[in-house]
Amino acid sequence: MFASRRTAKNRHIWRFTTIILSCLLVGGCGDGKDRLKTYPTQGIATFQGKSMQGAIISLNPIEGEAKAKDQLPRGIVGEDGTYTVGTYQDGDGAPVGRYKVTIQWCEAPDPATGPDQAVPDRLKGRYANPAKSDIEVTITEGDNTLPPIELR
Repeated sequence: MFASRRTAKNRHIWRFTTIILSCLLVGGCGDGKDRLKTYPTQGIATFQGKSMQGAIISLNPIEGEAKAKDQLPRGIVGEDGTYTVGTYQDGDGAPVGRYKVTIQWCEAPDPATGPDQAVPDRLKGRYANPAKSDIEVTITEGDNTLPPIELR
């Protein structure tokens, strides 16, 4: 009886999480007239020479129009270590400007311990705060291939 409640609760949590992430990537509703122009942006992120698969790379604006509009371009690292940045939708790029990079790379939740388990950041929060991150990038007009993020 308890196992079936947990399974149903897990499905509900994953559905909710998927909906929230989809909304974040879409960037809201509207006619798009006030959207900033974005430019293709991609990079690679590794930890001790291996892909940081599943890590969320966020670009936090320091200056430029993206800061004024409070935009947060982001991408998810794939199996091969690459990521493509999106601002309004998956892979649409990032607006011109300077950014502090933050990274959150959470461990997968353990299904045996239940959905209420805290999921730790594999990087122990070292790159989660833009004020403390030492990784900075600049997005320019045109295609942008960011310098590799190689953490140890």
